[in-house]
Amino acid sequence: MKDKLSFEEALKQLEDITVKMESGELPLDESINLYEKAKILIKYCEEKLENIENRIGELSRDENGKFYIKHSEEGNEKGN
Repeated sequence: MKDKLSFEEALKQLEDITVKMESGELPLDESINLYEKAKILIKYCEEKLENIENRIGELSRDENGKFYIKHSEEGNEKGN
């Protein structure tokens, strides 16, 4: 999956695939191809979300009451 595809674009493609497949009017081969494409898009979206979750920090307080940002991928980064 190309990295230029945004999360929103991938999600839109998944929605379009779902509508087509739920219609029940697709030939079997096309349904299988769309199913395989959907699996790739789902994995791509999951990876994008995981990447974003790793970049988001959690605001915490240390034992002295000072705020710092705790990043899930980097450990703790205490502010002054």
